[in-house]
Amino acid sequence: MGFSQDLEQLIELHAENMKNLSTSRSVNWTHSGKVTKSDLQDMLEDYNGNGYYLSVGVAIYTFHDDTLNFHLLTNYGLEIDTNYSIKKDSLISLIQFANTGFPEGAENRTPQLRGANSENTRATGISFEEAFERVNKLLLPEINEIRKLEHLIIVPVLNISTLPFAAFKLDEETYLIDEMSYSIAPSIFEIMVDYKKLTNSNYSMFDSMGRLRMLFENPLFISNPTFSEKGDYVLPDLPGTTMEVDSILANLETSEYTRFEGQRATKANVLNDINERDLLYFATHGISDSEDPLNNSFLALAEDNANSSLTTREIQDLRFTCKLKADLVVLSACQTGLGKTHEGGIIGIGRAFQIAGAKHVVTSLWNISDSETAKLMSLFFKRLQEYQVLTPHEALRQAILEYKKNINPDPRYWAAFSIIGIPYHPF
Repeated sequence: MGFSQDLEQLIELHAENMKNLSTSRSVNWTHSGKVTKSDLQDMLEDYNGNGYYLSVGVAIYTFHDDTLNFHLLTNYGLEIDTNYSIKKDSLISLIQFANTGFPEGAENRTPQLRGANSENTRATGISFEEAFERVNKLLLPEINEIRKLEHLIIVPVLNISTLPFAAFKLDEETYLIDEMSYSIAPSIFEIMVDYKKLTNSNYSMFDSMGRLRMLFENPLFISNPTFSEKGDYVLPDLPGTTMEVDSILANLETSEYTRFEGQRATKANVLNDINERDLLYFATHGISDSEDPLNNSFLALAEDNANSSLTTREIQDLRFTCKLKADLVVLSACQTGLGKTHEGGIIGIGRAFQIAGAKHVVTSLWNISDSETAKLMSLFFKRLQEYQVLTPHEALRQAILEYKKNINPDPRYWAAFSIIGIPYHPF
């Protein structure tokens, strides 16, 4: 089936939304050329080229005139085009409520506003399980076609990227992560920017089967900073993050690394040592603010003479001063995949690192206990250093499958992490 004219119109709508989002983020437009249907199809065919036969698809969501549109593009030329009538506020609220059942059992990693009382936000008349099932069916309307894929690139709209796609069901027994990996692409245009960036990368470690190992030569780890007691939030200590980083270092094939912990994990130390690193790992608290995410969403670091909060604005503005070279940023912190909902997607911490130059950013959607995060991240880094196709996304998928099979099958403990940025490809 060929590509329809409707998709071209949706691309134009998507472009307008992203320009508005770019203005909201106070960043310049990142793609100067025009992206067409054929550009996307050429990229997908490249994943399927050179004898590698990787089945990759792009799920594009757009919203216009109280209608959610879904297009599925694949490297074998298929297009699925569906739409669903729903009010914008209703969709946003449904997604928010569908997420409420996941962040349980991790109180030790949960920041609290000083003096704030907890509120019961549970809606009446519908359970979160029912809400999640509705969202599942709404966002994955063509299950049979999606099941043909090995990797799904998701281009979200509104707050869709805050959902744990790994926990979506393809049938009663099968999760999406059981059959494929997935990635979050903030826009159609960023797909093409990432595609060119990864094509021009210096990776020369692909084997004859198109598989790649991610070996890090100069990683930087930040864990369990000594938190200030003066700010707006009560930030519990995170002693488990020491074990988390220890477990990763035990599986990392390098002795050349820097680690800032406790009082050394200051904002000044981090910013002075962030530029040339190929891996950045933050095991700390993250704060997501839905009203002013540029200035009030931040990673919490140790107190020094400067402000201890590394804000979204400061992260994305690194592109002016040093331009990050990291192949991978891991934000093992609370809510780093969340932020302010916009027609073009989410304004938040995770996306800021990609704007600053990072190729891939692992973000979290809710709080997971220190011990369980350590187990999952240890498996992830072990898999990263094995030959994989669709790196680093397949490595995360394999880690999740091992975790849920051998440790805990509950998706609350393994579905919180997703990756912004598309996979490496062997050409």
